[in-house]
Amino acid sequence: MFARGQIQTGAGKLSLTVPDSALLDDGAAKIVFVAKKGKYERREVVPGNESNGRIEIKSGVKQGEQVVTEGAAALRAQAAKGV
Repeated sequence: MFARGQIQTGAGKLSLTVPDSALLDDGAAKIVFVAKKGKYERREVVPGNESNGRIEIKSGVKQGEQVVTEGAAALRAQAAKGV
């Protein structure tokens, strides 16, 4: 059995990625928490491709913003309690 395929190489578009530990599934939306002025802001994001433990973020976070990579689930729990 044989198959023909095509492998694309070369420089592609650079994309913003975060560790997969930063992305949470909040039911209807995928979210991350962004550190802003000593607080944490919940952001809905549109994830893209996943590779080597990192997930592309197509929208919802801008380059240079600090995304919580550890403890995001605890922040979500606190936010749900209204803390």
